[in-house]
Amino acid sequence: MYITPTTQIVQAGPGLHIGEPFLSRRFDGNKFVDEPAIIEGRTLEVHKSGTNLRIAGSELEKVGNCACGFMDISWLPFCAQRYHISPHIADYVLVDVPIVVADFPNRNMDAFTYGELTEWRTPIGRVAFQTFIGKPVHQDHDNLDDTRAKGVIFDATMVKFRNRWHVKILKGFDRSKDQRLAQLVQHKNRIGHSMGALVERTVCSLPWCGFHSDGRITCDHIRNGAGKAEVINNHLVYENMLDFYFVESSSVEDPAYVVALSDKIWG
Repeated sequence: MYITPTTQIVQAGPGLHIGEPFLSRRFDGNKFVDEPAIIEGRTLEVHKSGTNLRIAGSELEKVGNCACGFMDISWLPFCAQRYHISPHIADYVLVDVPIVVADFPNRNMDAFTYGELTEWRTPIGRVAFQTFIGKPVHQDHDNLDDTRAKGVIFDATMVKFRNRWHVKILKGFDRSKDQRLAQLVQHKNRIGHSMGALVERTVCSLPWCGFHSDGRITCDHIRNGAGKAEVINNHLVYENMLDFYFVESSSVEDPAYVVALSDKIWG
């Protein structure tokens, strides 16, 4: 059961505490009513639970009508050791970001098709767009060293907006690791985001070409990237990404996707 859009978070401590009481404020038509609530991981919309804030990985009893889609963070302590970040969810500023638009090239003239985003990736055991989950959060793509991570990506989902599919991620910035960056994000003084991916193959966007590249040899239209963004016979030249995995997401000043801006922020 969804609470009305007028719901406001009024008590949460310094962050989202697993299993601890959590109050929301709901307008019932005549007055505001404070009541316990839970956060649903896919969209972070507030739902009624009758008792406590619950996130999968903690106990999930008494959440009958909210039994699907909860965010599993049981892996956080393990990745925290690798990334040198906090194992406690309460330390994170959470940001909901539309990070990829399906079938539409970004300003680098790279595109991720809906078909490829929803392809199964057997080595990871996830759909391609879900390979964001568990990957590090960096600043300005400073991503060669995992231990320099500023946080982690907690969730990824596909949503339709204005007749286009978007990949939205829920990323967390660790206040105990980089308090200044977390505050800039929380106060919306730094709202740009970008993603990093490992791409094994690409294909030219021109319908009569179909040349597949592994990055070493490109077609005459792409010309090692120099031909991207040209228009040939009313067709825009760009590359469709194939066989990719997402490896990180960064806080940036100037995102390649102009819509990759902080949408909702908790913390």
